[in-house]
Amino acid sequence: MKKMYLIFLVLTLLGFNSCGFFEKKIDNMTKDIKEKVLKEVGVDKEKREQLIKTGKEAKGVIQKVEDTQETFNQNPKIKMTVKVKPENEEEFDAVILMYVSRVSIPRVGDKVKVYYDPNNKTDIIVY
Repeated sequence: MKKMYLIFLVLTLLGFNSCGFFEKKIDNMTKDIKEKVLKEVGVDKEKREQLIKTGKEAKGVIQKVEDTQETFNQNPKIKMTVKVKPENEEEFDAVILMYVSRVSIPRVGDKVKVYYDPNNKTDIIVY
């Protein structure tokens, strides 16, 4: 009886699979998981795209890098202080929290490109 049930189950799963049933479920699940993970690690894709599109671009120099003791996929979350130097405006300091590759951690003195909202200079991303 158990063999018949297992054979039926396997054939049923293969039938669903040939219709793309499981691939669609996995794709949807993967998309949902990716969105949740990105939000969890502080990456809001829409916000990032909006800042790149409508924000101001500026050069920056990293002044300070601190480890927050958080990681995601073995990549550390850092707290970075950047001296932002916009054209025709006064420079300002910005504090940015972000996950970085553990093999490519930014260093003091590194030059970066940033995008920021001129009406809210705390709304800033490193590009």
